[in-house]
Amino acid sequence: MVTAVIGDPADGFDHAQELQRMTAQAGAIAALANAALEGLTLEALRRRTAETVRVVLGVEHASVPTPDPDAAGIALAAGSGWPRPSSAGPASATPATARPASRRSMIR
Repeated sequence: MVTAVIGDPADGFDHAQELQRMTAQAGAIAALANAALEGLTLEALRRRTAETVRVVLGVEHASVPTPDPDAAGIALAAGSGWPRPSSAGPASATPATARPASRRSMIR
């Protein structure tokens, strides 16, 4: 696939910076694919994915959802940057700590 961005350098858009951002994202996807092919467990891959998304996109929180048949909706399979219920600081969430009923009902 080839993507071309055509624009006027005077428009204020930093094409070089955008190319660097896209290259970093593609590299992160490739690293996750390699981890999966090397046999990383699904739970570990979900945690790594949440952390990678948070870091590469520069966001405060990231989540990996999974179907939740018990609630007929989705639940948090892994997360990064979310506070743990027992602490105030950011931490990686685990399914056991990240599945309050009110959260599930909000995202049905």
